[in-house]
Amino acid sequence: MQLGPEPGENNTRLFVDQSGTPQGGLIIISSAESDDMKLINLANYLTYYGWTGLITSLPAPITNADDADDADDANSSADEEMLALAIQFMQQKKGQFNLVLLVLNETWPRLYTDSLAGKPQLQGLILLDVDSTTALSGLPKNMPLLDIATGRQTPFKFAERKSQARRFSLAEYQQVSLPPAYRSLSLRETRFTKRIRGWLLRHVQGMEIGTTAR
Repeated sequence: MQLGPEPGENNTRLFVDQSGTPQGGLIIISSAESDDMKLINLANYLTYYGWTGLITSLPAPITNADDADDADDANSSADEEMLALAIQFMQQKKGQFNLVLLVLNETWPRLYTDSLAGKPQLQGLILLDVDSTTALSGLPKNMPLLDIATGRQTPFKFAERKSQARRFSLAEYQQVSLPPAYRSLSLRETRFTKRIRGWLLRHVQGMEIGTTAR
């Protein structure tokens, strides 16, 4: 399995920090069929505020295995490997160690495993429009977590996750409902991009390699 830095390879796009004062890296795991302009706009926008963005997708699920359990194990292993490759790419190729993961409704259930919950390389987590029954149990209690819903109606499980966060003592959990994001490559600031940039600034403010936290 390989992770390519160019568009079209594993549906991967790379957006390099343009500010000269790097804050960290944002790994966005989209679905294979996704070409969501609001994610591209977000990653592009954040480069001017110190963030290098990587948008990639998980491998297509294996569906032709003789045994369903074998297929589940193979899919879980492939998903975990893809996330590990994304983290490795950002650390070794781009020098970004302050990493935040953004997942969608289609990718959160596939990535939520014990291995994700225990990854020390991840300093924050963003859930975007997740309407999944996947629980929040097992996540690090002090990991900053931003749960966003965009649209006229919030996801069905949105309110339930807020209760879960209290039950599992997730001290850094924050939930916000926003209007639909603009699908534009313009650098015009929207409530969506501004809210995420502000959250990154307050909760996962980065550090340059070899310096102390800012």
